[in-house]
Amino acid sequence: MISIEGVSEDTATGITKEVYSATRQRLGKVPETFKIHALSPMALRAMMEFKACFDRFELVDAKLMALAELKAALLIGCPFCIDIISALSRAKGVSDAQRRDLGHYRDSAAFSPLEKLVIEYAEHMSSTPVAIPPELHAELRGQLTAPQLVELTSAIAWENYRARFNHAFGLESEGFDGACQLGGPR
Repeated sequence: MISIEGVSEDTATGITKEVYSATRQRLGKVPETFKIHALSPMALRAMMEFKACFDRFELVDAKLMALAELKAALLIGCPFCIDIISALSRAKGVSDAQRRDLGHYRDSAAFSPLEKLVIEYAEHMSSTPVAIPPELHAELRGQLTAPQLVELTSAIAWENYRARFNHAFGLESEGFDGACQLGGPR
């Protein structure tokens, strides 16, 4: 684990200061991952541009996206990502039962058949090497349009980036939700 100190709120200038202000308004604080990204203004800018893009996705139901992102975070084991995505997923319609049962979603009645497909897709995309079974891809194509599948795939891939980045720097939960102990096998 590499531990580095990010750009503090006190020393932030320019775009970094603006990002911190907007983030504090939205989340109540500036997460450490933002502070570490800010060590490279280009990395911070890229992260914010990706986030802005994903915030405008509208082809795939937000709940499906949240379930996929949360599953990816669980599989990679990023405590910060699990914490914040779990907290934000409530507003997107993910129930407490779904959050609790995500580790054993196949056997849970809390998920629709499409939700189970999306979660399985996130599992395959979050493994190394990535290997999507053709039958899973065909089932998803029967439920989602090609543009929807592109948005879903992009969101899962982006969560893999975020989780792996945060994991590499040893970033922990920051108390957004306290759901880092989501149950079941990962």
